[in-house]
Amino acid sequence: MPPILEILTLTLQSIAMAVFNLPFIMVVFIIYTLYQRHQDLRKQIPLYRRRNIGNQMIDSILQGILMGIGGSFLFTIIGIPIRLTPYLLFLLPIAFLLALFNVRYLCFSYATAILGILGFLFQGQEILGYTLPDLQVDISGLIALVAIMHLMEATLIFFSGSQDFIPVIIKQKGKLAVGFSMQKYWPIPLSLLIVFAGSPTGEGILMPTWWPIMKDSLALDPKMIIYSLLPLTAALGYGDIAVSIPPERKARQSAIGLFIYSGLLLIIAVFSNQYMWLQLFGIFLMPFFHEWIVKIYRSKELNTDPLYPIPKKGVRILDLISEGPGEKMGMHSGDIICKVNGIDVIHFQQLQAILKQYYTFLWIELIRGETQEKVTLEYRAYPYGINDLGIIPLLENQKVTYHMESMKEIGILDIFKQQWKKKKQKKRDF
Repeated sequence: MPPILEILTLTLQSIAMAVFNLPFIMVVFIIYTLYQRHQDLRKQIPLYRRRNIGNQMIDSILQGILMGIGGSFLFTIIGIPIRLTPYLLFLLPIAFLLALFNVRYLCFSYATAILGILGFLFQGQEILGYTLPDLQVDISGLIALVAIMHLMEATLIFFSGSQDFIPVIIKQKGKLAVGFSMQKYWPIPLSLLIVFAGSPTGEGILMPTWWPIMKDSLALDPKMIIYSLLPLTAALGYGDIAVSIPPERKARQSAIGLFIYSGLLLIIAVFSNQYMWLQLFGIFLMPFFHEWIVKIYRSKELNTDPLYPIPKKGVRILDLISEGPGEKMGMHSGDIICKVNGIDVIHFQQLQAILKQYYTFLWIELIRGETQEKVTLEYRAYPYGINDLGIIPLLENQKVTYHMESMKEIGILDIFKQQWKKKKQKKRDF
């Protein structure tokens, strides 16, 4: 069997072991809890219906598994290993603990930074007659792991980050407008390339002389160095709101920032084996640069005028009912309906009155939300006519569902507390 097929087979076996393991099930449960919380936003939008949470979970799990296979295979072929130590297994528990206080800290940037700092502090040195433990943390390997994870995350966000967005009504700078809340989470089963010292048993896979591209600093005879695959579970997430640009462009913009972040970390990881200062720089860069990316995009949304404010005249489309007339005609979220069959539309109540005529043919003039281009759409409804466009409008007196100025970071503990309070309230009401 060719080496590349042998590596693919081993990768698939390792991924399967990760999927059918308790940590993966725990991550799936946490993601389900997070999606349940996001559903609360949907309930605040009248008439709003989207795919149920089960479909979202299936998408997230399948996308996560496929990305885990692709990413693990690619980085095994390239040869980016991490040194195996018992303390590597603390990575996911640390991420879980951090996520209790802030869901965003489920990201490995923070857990690996903590583990890396502990690795610098605990190197078996003796203090006041007491010998500290030697964690033997592979700093370069940890930096490479975070780079790999964020390359996967960037790819997932680029292609599916804006899926299942929820339109929200915001009030920014005193103006009522449409925003789009995006929340995506993925359980990632990994087949991690690890390196350790030992005596080879059985036959290995013959690799090229340049492999691995990232050499480990183990001071051993190359014949005593063993490379293997370790099943590991991780979680990736993306949470953002698009106000000044469409959600698809917002997701791509975020993904590009993460591509740059992961590329920078990967370069540091490859060259940091021989330079302790570069390892230390990488450890602190991981969380702080990640925070900077999050803050800079959030600040931009807070300080930029919304793309879709409530119009002075016409009806702004908040979203479209799936397979409804509006979607079939080619309407988009953010469009403004200006005229129906030559009649000026001032507000939604008037639009409803016009549609009560059950026209069998509609000419609808609208302004595209993003380009401000004037467009005329047609719809035939023979023989019975039509009285509903299948749109969810931004109403003049609609309740604000998302407060930009008071965006709050919450943790898993907060979510569990909210769910507990809701259950208690339901029991009281009953």
